[in-house]
Amino acid sequence: MAGGGNIVSPKGRVLPWTDGDALWLRRAVEREGEPRELVAQALVNRWAMLHDRPGPTAYPSLASFVRAYAQPVNPRWFPDGDLHLAQLEAHKGRGQMHLADMHARAQFRRDEHSTRKIFRDETDQAVRQALEGPVTLPAGVTEYAADSPSARATHGAPYRALPGENAFWVHSPGVLYSIAPESPTLSAGRALRAGGVHAGFGVIVLMGLLAVPFVVSGRASRRLGRRRRATAR
Repeated sequence: MAGGGNIVSPKGRVLPWTDGDALWLRRAVEREGEPRELVAQALVNRWAMLHDRPGPTAYPSLASFVRAYAQPVNPRWFPDGDLHLAQLEAHKGRGQMHLADMHARAQFRRDEHSTRKIFRDETDQAVRQALEGPVTLPAGVTEYAADSPSARATHGAPYRALPGENAFWVHSPGVLYSIAPESPTLSAGRALRAGGVHAGFGVIVLMGLLAVPFVVSGRASRRLGRRRRATAR
């Protein structure tokens, strides 16, 4: 994934992503739970779908969207974030131990989840697949969350919900991003380079094959010369 790449929105807009975008996507996927590959693709799919809406987008980069959607890396859920402070206020009747636990989790989001640089192989693979293909997410899936009564109250019945995994919802039927094809110039350049290698190898082989008759002919000529000299004696 070094150097970034491009995806294509459902309406055909080519959207670039960078190494920084891939890093934030890995940070989110590392903490968001299973199935990682579908979580990563749902994030990319929703970002691509938002770019197809009229008017300027609030999330020009994939990283900006990932940080706004995924709670583990969202600054609004950090210790001084407005969402975290509102949650503390709503839960203040549950006792100091509960509030202290909430605050510790907010600190962990800021200090650990959002600075992580080492990831499990499953996370790296999931993010690579989301950004480079193949895309296996069902069309229309743009939401995921831990399956819970509150999630179902917000989103309705999930499209997919398996025990111990995130549930997924379809809110935009038919919406599915794709992977941008390689640059034609780059592809042609690779083809030319590959052709040059094979052509060069072919010339060497051909020259070698052509040289064989000359070697054989030279040996035959020397034998014929020796026979003539012996006959002359």
